[in-house]
Formats: sequence, structure tokens, C-alpha cells
Amino acid sequence: MSLEIAIDKDQCKRCGICADACPIPCFYQVGKEIEIVHPNLCIVCRNCVDSCPTGCIRVALDEEAE
Repeated sequence: MSLEIAIDKDQCKRCGICADACPIPCFYQVGKEIEIVHPNLCIVCRNCVDSCPTGCIRVALDEEAE
């Protein structure tokens, strides 16, 4: 199983809502940027995706990958 979390930096408004919505947290606001710092801890709840006002976050789980 393989997990990919990505932020489209061109669409991101750096509001930090994704970081607030993440229960782990995988995201941190570093200065004016949102960074994915702990992707390996992601529980694939997709709170970040659902809360993002611009839809710039992608969480993909490939259950076929080794």
C-alpha cells in the first residue's frame, strides 16, 4: 500500500485550515508555507481535503502498490 499527499502550491492560499483539521498532525505552517512534514503518520481521514477551501490537497491511497 502506498500513500501520496500533495499540495498544489499554486492554488494554496496558505490559510492553515488543513493543518488545523489534521488530527495527527501531518501538516505544519512554516512561515507562510504549509508543509507536509509527517506523511508517514497519515491515517487517510481526508480531513485536510474536505476542509481545504481551494481544493488544492490530494490524498491518494494505492492499495495495489507494494
